[in-house]
Amino acid sequence: MQPRKLTLKNFGPFLNETVDFSDFQASGLFLISGKTGAGKTTIFDGMTFALFGETSGRLRTGKEMRSTFAPAQELTEVRFSFEHQGMLYEIVRSPEQMVVKKRGNGFTNQTTKVHLSIFAASGTLLAQYGKKSEVDQFITELLNVNAKQFFQIVLLPQGEFRNFLVASSNDKEKLLRNLFGTQIYQRLNEWLHTQQKSIGNELTKQIDQLENLQDQFQSSLETPASYQETLAQWQNELGQLKSTIATEEETVYRQKKVKKKAEETFYEGKEVINALNEYDKLIQTQEKLKEKEPEIAHKKQYFAQLSWVNEQKNLLAQQDDYRKEAQELGHSLEEIATLQAENKKNQEKLIAQEKAYEQWKTQQKDHQYALQRINEQLPVVQKINDLMKQKKQLRSNMTQQQNKIDELNEQLEKNQATGETLSQQIQQKTSVQEEEIQLYRASELVRRFTEAQAEQKKQAAAYQQAQAETAKLQQQLKSSQQAVESSKENLTTARSDNAKMQITRLQLLLKEGEPCPVCGSLHHSNVHSEKQTYTLEEITQSEEVLAQSEEEYTQALEQNQKMTARLEASKKEQEKLTAIVEKAQVTLQELTIECEAALAISVAEIEPQIHLQQQQDELEKRKIAIAEAEKKQAALKEENEELATTLSQLQEQYLKDQAENTKILAEKSTLEEQLDYQSSQELAVQKSQLEEKITNIQEKITDYEQRKEKLQTEMATLNERKLQHQQQSQRLQEKMNDLNQKLSQASKDSSFTLSENEMRQMLAELNQLNPLREEIEQDKNEREYTQKRLRELENYQQMKRPDLKHLEQKTQEAEEKLEASQTSLIQKQEALRANQKIMTDFQQLYEANQTKMEEMSQIKQLAETMNGDNLERLGIERYVLQSFFAEILETANIRLNKLTQGRYQFLLADEKGSYKKSTGLEINIYDDHAGTSRRAHTLSGGESFIAALALALSLGDVIQNHAGGVVIETLFIDEGFGSLDEEALEMAIEALEMVEDEGRMIGIISHVRELKSRITQQMVIKTNGTGQSHIVTSLTA
Repeated sequence: MQPRKLTLKNFGPFLNETVDFSDFQASGLFLISGKTGAGKTTIFDGMTFALFGETSGRLRTGKEMRSTFAPAQELTEVRFSFEHQGMLYEIVRSPEQMVVKKRGNGFTNQTTKVHLSIFAASGTLLAQYGKKSEVDQFITELLNVNAKQFFQIVLLPQGEFRNFLVASSNDKEKLLRNLFGTQIYQRLNEWLHTQQKSIGNELTKQIDQLENLQDQFQSSLETPASYQETLAQWQNELGQLKSTIATEEETVYRQKKVKKKAEETFYEGKEVINALNEYDKLIQTQEKLKEKEPEIAHKKQYFAQLSWVNEQKNLLAQQDDYRKEAQELGHSLEEIATLQAENKKNQEKLIAQEKAYEQWKTQQKDHQYALQRINEQLPVVQKINDLMKQKKQLRSNMTQQQNKIDELNEQLEKNQATGETLSQQIQQKTSVQEEEIQLYRASELVRRFTEAQAEQKKQAAAYQQAQAETAKLQQQLKSSQQAVESSKENLTTARSDNAKMQITRLQLLLKEGEPCPVCGSLHHSNVHSEKQTYTLEEITQSEEVLAQSEEEYTQALEQNQKMTARLEASKKEQEKLTAIVEKAQVTLQELTIECEAALAISVAEIEPQIHLQQQQDELEKRKIAIAEAEKKQAALKEENEELATTLSQLQEQYLKDQAENTKILAEKSTLEEQLDYQSSQELAVQKSQLEEKITNIQEKITDYEQRKEKLQTEMATLNERKLQHQQQSQRLQEKMNDLNQKLSQASKDSSFTLSENEMRQMLAELNQLNPLREEIEQDKNEREYTQKRLRELENYQQMKRPDLKHLEQKTQEAEEKLEASQTSLIQKQEALRANQKIMTDFQQLYEANQTKMEEMSQIKQLAETMNGDNLERLGIERYVLQSFFAEILETANIRLNKLTQGRYQFLLADEKGSYKKSTGLEINIYDDHAGTSRRAHTLSGGESFIAALALALSLGDVIQNHAGGVVIETLFIDEGFGSLDEEALEMAIEALEMVEDEGRMIGIISHVRELKSRITQQMVIKTNGTGQSHIVTSLTA
């Protein structure tokens, strides 16, 4: 893939700039230069965004790349054309962004858009794609890389690769892991560690549970040392416990039979005593019943009389009802006679008024005739009245209409003045919109300034922390070095002392006739004659001191190496942070200049956010005021239209009502000429008087006729009631005679004679019937039960009274023995059940524990292999990365051999480091001039640049190969030249010129001046001090 043309419109610092890469094909090597922050890397960001919708490194989104000075109505877009495998491609992509609405006011959110066109080599359009998902998929499949891989292959950050060259295996592993996607091995290693920890926790939990079960098992023996012995002992104890339980169950069975026999004997004796006591009580009851016989006989006779009276009580009650009814009928007949006499007197009075009644009827006919004559003229009168009402209503309407017309004219004049004021206020809308666009751009600028300010503070704090950490590590390293020296001195002293003691020890072990291990002599008279300074115990103690000193020295030395490595890493981190802080400071300075220019303030004196917020608040107030004025103007226009329409309608209606009033006056005059009276008022008065007279006479006639009819009706009703009462009285007398006959016959049929008064007296005593019946029945039952029970108990009279206390004591003793045996049995059965469950749980848990331990062993072995805890100190991920790295070094050696005329060659160090972090990915450099290999740290600045360049280019090649063999013929190298001295820079330029011969297009992104004189093809990014940049292409020195 080779780029052809790139157009950046409102993208980053570029308003509308085009880069024609075909201008650089002659040489292939070109320089992209400019001030820091001018936008050099933005050119590569534009290519990456056009292809994948992302910027390099994903540090900024496409939305954030919109220029702050972009016109509000114009879109941000990138147009990129490139050649690939004989085809031409052009892609246009715009990010999500806020732009001014085409219609109306305010802004609208423009979504991401992308368009891809495909051309043949001849220029013929072959296909087009307009959907984001289609374009993204097509580009990824075409180039066979994603955005991240494209960024890694095309843009080489040289500074990072020089650090990579001398980095530890751990640091190399982090970078290569991301490039070759070996995170799966890291995740697998982490998963194994988690599993190992989880299984370890489970094993600990299982051990605790097993020990807890051992404590719960009920046993009198000591717990064995092993779990298997515990199970065997428990099995034996459970067998013994089952045998004991069987014996005790037989004992309980026998004691139950003894208890049952004792209880039966006790209850039999108790039954005999109860029977004898009951017999004595029944004899006493029988004597009492004989004494009550006369009283019971009297109560039976009285009960019979009450029962007979109870049977006749309905007849007596019916007799009372008949007598009461006869009395009420007598009173009613007397009342009817009185009412009949009063009705007769009222009829005589009414006959005396009959003559006046006839006169009233004659007067009524005369008045009705006169009223009929007046009614014939009433329609004319009504018509006149209606016309007068209409005339009155018309005059009222016309007055109201005239008042409303005056009010509307006055309101229209006021609205006209208000409309002129609102128009003047609305005319400010255009200037407010322009200010809003400027504020929107300023807000984006302030946002970036605020983010840069926060980033600068964050990185400065991180740098200070790194400085403190480095100082701390330096102090710790100094202490560690002192500890090494101290332990070394102790070790030397211990070795010297031990050597003396060893000599003495050998002297003590020499025997006459045996050769000396030092001189070989068989006689040792001189040795034995010398004084022995040390004992065997002192020599042994000295050896222990020596071993301890050696261990302390080894630990101190190892700690010193760790501290040295940590200090080196801290210094490198501090160097990185220095560059980051400087870059953040430059970015902040540039944005500060832009903010102060855009807001016309001093950032040191006024907070940009506060100033911007004040301007936005003021602008918002003006916008609200204008919007309110527009609403009022529209409402005012609508109101004026309604007022004009209403005014026209009112004026038209006023003229119509005026004509109607004239017509009504003429019609009224014509109708009044048709009346017999001078006026309609006189006719109305006469009509009212006649109607009143007719009404009064009619009331008198109606009253007379109603009173006459009422008296006649009342007399007929009274006669009917009198006849009914007489018939009812006769029937009642017949019923009373029949009832008296029934009572007389019932008295004759009974065995005793009671008068009516006696019967009525006994009615009050009928409530005693049920108590008497119950008492008589109870006496009868008691006599029968006593006689029956005495016959049943006669056999017990011949028996002897048993000793219940003795029998009860025997029963209690049997029960206590049984209860003790049952308690013992239940305890042993419960112990058996609990122990059996504990043993089952223990056995299952023990088997699970053995399985889990086997699993733990396998996981641990696999984790150690994966993590590199082995003799080789090489984990599986580093082993895989080692193969990738070997391939990279093999490819890099081809370039390095060419760049150094065969002097240097990369070697993958095969020696094992002291720690895992320094094993597997270390680089050595073979120097053909010296004939030996040495560490990459020993290379000079220029040599390290050449080595890093060869390594970076080869890494890109390997990544391309593993990405499916894609060929990307363009390479950008970002910075890394500013730290080189003159000699190293010369070597770097010569190396780049040699790489140029490979046929690649190579863009150097740098601001180093020396490169400008050596690279003829240049792309210079120039700024104008307002944040906007321009691209100037130069093809000659």
